Amino acid sequence: MKKALGSLLVLAVALGLLAALGFGAWLGLQFLITVVAAWDPPTRSLAIGVAAGVPAVLWVAHAVRQAGRDRVAVPHREEKAAAYRLFAECWSVHLRQLASPPPALREAETSLEVMLALCASAAMIESHTMLRELSARPDARADALRPLLAGALKTARKELGAEDIDSGAIDALLWPGGGDAADEEVPESLPASRLSTA
Repeated sequence: MKKALGSLLVLAVALGLLAALGFGAWLGLQFLITVVAAWDPPTRSLAIGVAAGVPAVLWVAHAVRQAGRDRVAVPHREEKAAAYRLFAECWSVHLRQLASPPPALREAETSLEVMLALCASAAMIESHTMLRELSARPDARADALRPLLAGALKTARKELGAEDIDSGAIDALLWPGGGDAADEEVPESLPASRLSTA
């Protein structure tokens, strides 16, 4: 019984508040109509025109801002895709020549770090930094670093909106023969097309 009375009391208070708000809105509207009616016709017409035009102006401004963001987003996505493509190329070759990376690879990695600094996510920058630090150790082994590279490429795919894929599948794609990547035969230098940052 007490619970029902409490519910009725809450409902009555809520209805009273809604009625008070509605009455206040009605009074405000009546006051506004009285003020506008007291204006001379040119002023009244101007006020009505401004009131009607403001929403349209705000809508146009929003559309312009959205179009500007879209124009910026497309080049940024292309730059990010180019940076992540170079990331995959550099590190897949680096792990194949872990003991003695060729000079062309070092130059490509310099360009890669600039591109990552400009448009990569924090996760991808961290992955690159970890790969760089771990690969520089005297006891570094390519097969130990391959899972880290595969995980970074999985992150890159998600950021670019590609279909999700298991890190193991990426690892198998980069090294289809399996085994130690350091034992695989690789070219002494990277082709010029693979060094492109465009």
